[in-house]
Amino acid sequence: MTRAVRLDLPSGAIQLVPLEDLTARTARIVLALQKAFPYCPNAREIFLRLIDLVEPAEVEAVRPDHRKPDHPLTFEETNALLHDLIPKHQELLVAARYSAEYSKDTEAVCPR
Repeated sequence: MTRAVRLDLPSGAIQLVPLEDLTARTARIVLALQKAFPYCPNAREIFLRLIDLVEPAEVEAVRPDHRKPDHPLTFEETNALLHDLIPKHQELLVAARYSAEYSKDTEAVCPR
């Protein structure tokens, strides 16, 4: 991602992703509601927090990099749709499941 900024710390370098990109990507994830797909409550909470921190016009500028073809055309529409869908579809929230055992096989392919 070209908008990410490299930050060199004593412990190593990290890439900082702009809030606008995080907001657009999180909106994309939560738009699973549009098709009644289950989704993780963390994405919902993150979206609702990020939306208060960004300017919608700035999210609109980066949104084409994150938008799926069947998603609303503008971020304004997306934001309104999500604020309508989130309270109506609590039944689609699914808890994340984590296994206590992690694979140590570095050659394993993710099944998703």
